[in-house]
Amino acid sequence: MHKDDNNVMPAVFNGAPVNKQPYAHALCSFFMLLSFCKTSHADNWHGSITTKLQVDNRLTKDESVFAEAIGRFEYDNKQYDLKGGADVLLRGGNYDFNTRQDFYRLFLQKGFSAINTTVKLGRFEQTDAMGFYTLNGLSAVYQNDKKDLSVEVYAGKPQRFDDLQSAKGNMVAGVKGFWHYEPKWQSEFAKLSIDALDIRLGYQYFEGQDMSRYNPSNPASNQLISTAGGHKLSLGANVSGQLPSAWLKKYESRLIGIYRLDTNTVEDLQVETQVDVNAKTRIRGSYEYYNPNRFANPTFREQFYSQQGFGKQQLLRVSVHHQWQDYFTAFLGGIHSAQVTGDDGYGFNGGISSRYFRNYNVSFEVDHLHINQDKATAFYLKNEYFVNSRNSVMLSLALRNEEKQLNGENWAKGAEARWNYMLKNNIVLGVTAKYISNSRDGLSDEFLAAVQVTYYFDNFKPKIEQ
Repeated sequence: MHKDDNNVMPAVFNGAPVNKQPYAHALCSFFMLLSFCKTSHADNWHGSITTKLQVDNRLTKDESVFAEAIGRFEYDNKQYDLKGGADVLLRGGNYDFNTRQDFYRLFLQKGFSAINTTVKLGRFEQTDAMGFYTLNGLSAVYQNDKKDLSVEVYAGKPQRFDDLQSAKGNMVAGVKGFWHYEPKWQSEFAKLSIDALDIRLGYQYFEGQDMSRYNPSNPASNQLISTAGGHKLSLGANVSGQLPSAWLKKYESRLIGIYRLDTNTVEDLQVETQVDVNAKTRIRGSYEYYNPNRFANPTFREQFYSQQGFGKQQLLRVSVHHQWQDYFTAFLGGIHSAQVTGDDGYGFNGGISSRYFRNYNVSFEVDHLHINQDKATAFYLKNEYFVNSRNSVMLSLALRNEEKQLNGENWAKGAEARWNYMLKNNIVLGVTAKYISNSRDGLSDEFLAAVQVTYYFDNFKPKIEQ
């Protein structure tokens, strides 16, 4: 099975302006023809064509039906150090936002081994201080011979990616670097060792609408602030090593932060440390200061997560994880939540999972959060059954009780089912269905159903030594 087989349901289009491109039809047909064509011994390609029919009411609160086809193509030529890729989307439906013809990706990448540099041109995926988005532009990456130091410069126009909180503006330009170091250092006094250290640094300038800032007079709204431009610094660090204690063994800590220079504000800060007590037990603690994603459609699991909230907030978590044998794991933790525009809250979460049976996995989680007089408790059960190497079934059940001073009480009950079946080695059928009911008046029930068929083609040829 391919890694995308479980992703039966690609994200629903978020309502961005339709970008019609007539040549998208020709390119999608071209993907089909390529799988039957012969090329030189240096050319390798692989890809897939996915067709899907879906009905849901998440965006319109009414039945929205659409069909789509997504073509994915990857090209690789080792002889000339050349790569390329294209993802094209064709969609039609009974609502305007369902109709779209566009490229997710369309790029060419060339490596220059003499200067250890790779250049990419076109539309491609980018991850940095602005989030995850597609960039219409240029990227150049230098990596030294030891592969422990790299520097990337990029510039172009950012585009909004479906269902993700990301950038959409006039232009963006930046530089980011990565350094990996293995000092194998140990303190003679504390016997604390540092085995590996990773450092990431980045600077970015952008122009256009800033999707990370909301109207301060109404932070609970979806209103965005348009800005002429801005500057961001990003920092990431990861350190791991050994501890001197007899009952504390290995440790690992990471730090991720984004600082807005033109407004002198911290946009995102994450600090996490985990310590292995022994081979079976781990203690984990984390602190987060962030603004949750307001634009994405949350996953089925996230919809029943009591810590899901809006507005700037801080989360402090401490948990203990333990494994019995090789197939039972459990965790128990505490939570402290502090919202910038609200009250502090406390809660807990815990869960257990089993892989006792070779072809059946089950997990159960519960979490609770109490903020002032508002409280929420959620239960989540996930079952995965692998009938054989070609056939798998997943069923998730959830229950959430929410009591709020403003809106009253609501019981949300949900179920999600997925079925993947490999018709042939390169053809996979996927079916998914989801339904969520709410007890409170004014909250609509949600439903989704989709059928999807994916065809994989591959022209890979192993390298032959002359």
